[in-house]
Amino acid sequence: MKSLVIRIAMLAFCYFLGLLTAFFLHLMIEGILIPDPCAYHVKKTSKAFDLFYKMTSGEGYHPSPTIFNYVLTIAIGIVLGIFINKQVAKAFNDRQQPI
Repeated sequence: MKSLVIRIAMLAFCYFLGLLTAFFLHLMIEGILIPDPCAYHVKKTSKAFDLFYKMTSGEGYHPSPTIFNYVLTIAIGIVLGIFINKQVAKAFNDRQQPI
C-alpha cells in the first residue's frame, strides 16, 4: 500500500514538473520569438503566427497566446510528465530490487 501511495505521489509530481517545464519553455520561446510586441502594429504576420497568437484591441494589438497555443503547451507538458515519470519509475524500481 505504501508503495502505491509513493507511486501515485511520484506520478502527480512528474506531471506537475512536466507542465511547469512546458510553461517555462513557452515563456522563454515567446520572449525569443516576440522581442518587441509593438513591432507588430505595422508588421504583417504569417498564418503560422496567427495560429499561435492573436492580436486584440484588449491587448493593445500586441500578440497574446491563443487557446490552441495553451492546449498545445499543456499537451507537451503531459507528454513530458509521462516521460519523466517513466524515467523516475525506472530508477525507483532499479533501486528497490535486491542485488
